Amino acid sequence: MIGKLTGTLDSIAGDAALIDVNGVGYVVHAASRTLSRLGPAGAPGCLVIQTHVDEDVINLYGFL
Repeated sequence: MIGKLTGTLDSIAGDAALIDVNGVGYVVHAASRTLSRLGPAGAPGCLVIQTHVDEDVINLYGFL
């Protein structure tokens, strides 16, 4: 399971951020309040991650 991501904020779209961690992009869903506090694209960031595994999908949820 993924417990924490530290990397560079690539972009924010809708309810998710794309975090680049050494060339691998992770889509992390988060509340709008959390997303607004991540900073601009290119900024370093760190999120604690809750990994949710379902039958057909794995979702990552981020918290500051």
